[in-house]
Amino acid sequence: MQIEGVTYDIDWCAFQKGTSFTIPCLDTAKAKEEVTRKADQFKIDIHTKVVIEDGIRALRVWRM
Repeated sequence: MQIEGVTYDIDWCAFQKGTSFTIPCLDTAKAKEEVTRKADQFKIDIHTKVVIEDGIRALRVWRM
């Protein structure tokens, strides 16, 4: 999956319920679209939220 020119290799099959990851990005709406598209492809239920962590804007993704 590529977001803002950076390739992320997410192991969606190993992404366990209750865990999360963060993707640093400026265009969070576009990042959310890409992450949601990939999660839907693997039939994984996720929740996303725009966060600021250590002064960096990011998209936090939780598996539900």
